Amino acid sequence: MGGQDSHRRGPKVGYLVGLVAALVVAVIGLRVGTNSSPHVATATPIVATEPSVPVTSTTPAVPSPPIHPSHVMVIGDSGTWDMYPAFEQGFAAAGVTVSSAAFPGEGLTTPAGIRHLWYDAAEWWHADYFVVSIGTWDDAFIAWHGWDAYLDEIDETVRTLTKHGGHVLWLSMMPSDDPEPDAHAKPRLQDRLYASLPSRYPGVVEYLDIGPALTAPDGTSPRTLDGRLLRKPDGWHLCPDGAAAVAHAVLAHLGLDSVGWDSGTWRRDPRYDDPPGACRRR
Repeated sequence: MGGQDSHRRGPKVGYLVGLVAALVVAVIGLRVGTNSSPHVATATPIVATEPSVPVTSTTPAVPSPPIHPSHVMVIGDSGTWDMYPAFEQGFAAAGVTVSSAAFPGEGLTTPAGIRHLWYDAAEWWHADYFVVSIGTWDDAFIAWHGWDAYLDEIDETVRTLTKHGGHVLWLSMMPSDDPEPDAHAKPRLQDRLYASLPSRYPGVVEYLDIGPALTAPDGTSPRTLDGRLLRKPDGWHLCPDGAAAVAHAVLAHLGLDSVGWDSGTWRRDPRYDDPPGACRRR
């Protein structure tokens, strides 16, 4: 299986994100490669069987009233790190403050103690809404402990983030054309757990499938779609057009999307030139 995410820092992350990054590096010596897959190498392969947790509806029985957040905190791995400049611009256009706790190599279960840093950041920022896009770095935990144990980790995360009345929008895992034979089975199974959250936490958690934002009509996830360069050469990490596509989907879901925010200097963020020329049209 592939290596780890790129270790990248951009100039737009706030103090606490820098603190998260510094602590992660200091505690576990996080080393990640640039042109590599987001999947985790594990000693024990994941058994791609369905979670034993019953999954009913993917949406609350009664539609929740629209939520207009005041401070959105974005949580995730390097895929989410690539999304963040677009989130920052899009939410700002809607008058909403946004901050990031996304960083390469993060999952719910790795590195050790990462969620406590998220919780501390949420308290510091008084975040009242959380956009979570995560999953591939939890493969090893699932392999060793199973799906029920992973659901416990998800539940603990939701309960802690929302203990002061906050809300969560949990995003599906990003689609991928990874040629590994089980690369699609694992995300589908993890997404089943994520998609069950609205029925288990009605009015508190919502789920959004971001696949359509990055997927062609034939079901593939190409680098270039309708003239837009969505992905970096590894076929997974996002270029500005891909980040904008996801951000538009999220903002539209919240009723906060607008026209015009997706152009501007945010597209020149250094993370979109990692590796050099990654998002440059040939």
